[in-house]
Amino acid sequence: MKIGIDTRLPLKEKTGMGYLAQNLVSGMVDISKKNSDEVTLIGDSIGNYNNVKYIKLSGIVKRGLNFIWRYLPVPVNLLGKPFDAFLFPNFVDFPVRAKRKVVIIGDLSFLKYPDFIEKKNRNYLLKYVPKAIQRSDHILAITQVVKDEIVEYYGVPEAKISVMHLAPNKDISFTGNSIELNRVRDKYGIPDNYFLSVGTIEPRKNHAVLLEAMAKMKSNTDSRYVLVIAGKKDSDYERLQLLASKLQIEDRVIFTGYIEEGDFSALYSGSKICIFSSLYEGFGIPVIEAMSCRVPVILSNIPTFHEIAGENALYFDPENAEQLVEKIRLILENPDLRQNLVDSASSSVKRFTWERSAQIAYRALFK
Repeated sequence: MKIGIDTRLPLKEKTGMGYLAQNLVSGMVDISKKNSDEVTLIGDSIGNYNNVKYIKLSGIVKRGLNFIWRYLPVPVNLLGKPFDAFLFPNFVDFPVRAKRKVVIIGDLSFLKYPDFIEKKNRNYLLKYVPKAIQRSDHILAITQVVKDEIVEYYGVPEAKISVMHLAPNKDISFTGNSIELNRVRDKYGIPDNYFLSVGTIEPRKNHAVLLEAMAKMKSNTDSRYVLVIAGKKDSDYERLQLLASKLQIEDRVIFTGYIEEGDFSALYSGSKICIFSSLYEGFGIPVIEAMSCRVPVILSNIPTFHEIAGENALYFDPENAEQLVEKIRLILENPDLRQNLVDSASSSVKRFTWERSAQIAYRALFK
């Protein structure tokens, strides 16, 4: 079978959908190799595979084609044979001759929280996601929550949508290696005792409630801890800096910026608690990465987090900093609770694997 995959993603500094593409492609290539399929990646190169063809679209070529496709739907394989199946991992499609097309939808934040999305990106998604949904033969939603939203907002039949959960990065796991833990702490200027939140610094991540919680933790015991916000310094960074200054906790908050892939295991493993305060998520890969590194997690009380973490986390109202403080202290003051959360989470997270995700995606291509 002839399979095509769109890999036009910002892979240099990967975030959620970038990790999805890299790991999912790897898993699908493995399956395709066993089935003697011919795989073609169109976009950026991901990995180095013997049985894969590359059509590289980058720089001015990619920008030129994106511009042309807005007005003229010329298939990228106009002169070649059609693909048997084609996968689009990042919300939207492009003109291609294929017998079956599958698109992955990561979330509908551009509809549910439009004010949190950059106007240019929001308008792009509002215009092209509905078209991709209409043109696709099948849709993969990364949670049941997202599937239900697609049905609600776009009126898509449930039978046209499958749920494909994501997984932790394969290279991320617990480490107790003191040399590695110290290396990463030194690299990012992090002390021994820290709470960690991983994610791009943007409004829907709701990092402000974390700062407000830190400001309420003023006892001598509390002041031993700092908050580390690890992620690309995006649209909400300056506002959070000003808030930290206003709350007089600048010395207790560290913004690391983008974290290199090889540092995540030690960063997670060295933290006392991982906290995720999002107002909305399609999935939340950092949540299950923290769980796989044997760190207790505290999560905002949103449906997606309940779907992926279940009873293996503590939850709080994302608009209630006092409630978050209570959950933090509950873990710090109860070693048995902490251990129970760590043990149950590290066991539960094993159900999330990229091999399983790839199998679901592969089946969707040939339903």
